[in-house]
Amino acid sequence: MELPKDTPVRGGVYPYAGIRRHDFLVISVDSLNAGGTVLVAEISEQTPPVDLRALLAVQLGADDPLSGSWVLCWRLNYASAGRFDVAGGHGRVSAQTLDKVINAIRAAIEP
Repeated sequence: MELPKDTPVRGGVYPYAGIRRHDFLVISVDSLNAGGTVLVAEISEQTPPVDLRALLAVQLGADDPLSGSWVLCWRLNYASAGRFDVAGGHGRVSAQTLDKVINAIRAAIEP
């Protein structure tokens, strides 16, 4: 599927162009993204707390954008695709990192 150039893509890391400037990892599929809505997980430079939430954090690897930062899989949200600075995006995470993020989310919601 060919997406418009201003549409965030699955696995992409983008700054949010809202009141709070944070970076987010797009976890939704591109068919949803193309429709104008994206599902995202927040990225933080701070080490996650040492409790159960730490199991839901995935550290970005050396080959990922924002290497060393953490994807906070308990901080999921949705937003209009137009709220993300696609031109100022940081790139895409590896397939392995995206799999880790999806598996962390899945572990939290599947019995």
